Amino acid sequence: YEAINGMKYLNAVVNESLRMYPIAVFLDRKCIKETKLPPATPDGEPITIKPGDSIWFPHFSLHRDAKYYPHPEKFDPDRFFNGNVDSSVYMPFGIGPRICIGNRFALMEAKIMLFYLLWRCDVEPDVKTRIPLVLKKAFPMRPDGGFWFKLRARKSKASVTQCLSNGHGVE
Repeated sequence: YEAINGMKYLNAVVNESLRMYPIAVFLDRKCIKETKLPPATPDGEPITIKPGDSIWFPHFSLHRDAKYYPHPEKFDPDRFFNGNVDSSVYMPFGIGPRICIGNRFALMEAKIMLFYLLWRCDVEPDVKTRIPLVLKKAFPMRPDGGFWFKLRARKSKASVTQCLSNGHGVE
């Protein structure tokens, strides 16, 4: 547990992956207090949300907004090292008191799986892999045509462990 948590670059890669490719594209909440929102456009009308109304937050759009993430279409794990990620707009598991109760378990499970996969295997894109990745506009979000890759048994296991724990990328 401590070893995986100490792998800062692995953590940044997982966070950046979740920023660019969240499982869900929106979060939903129910209004409990009447709230007046400003107009969405300069010539628009204010919007009043009443108790009981359902609200959907498009966090996929927030995660891809250049206002919050410079060069949002670029996969850049380093953005999670410099403290420039605004926690109010990074919400792959939700936010606030209704955040997913299993988020820490899911993150740890993903990191352990990635560690052992990269420790024991070389991963390459398959000829069926679409680069750049094209997402289906569906729920849940998934790659159009699937996600294809090749796994080959790795000969040297130590190099991946050193790369992940020392903050270097793995290709």
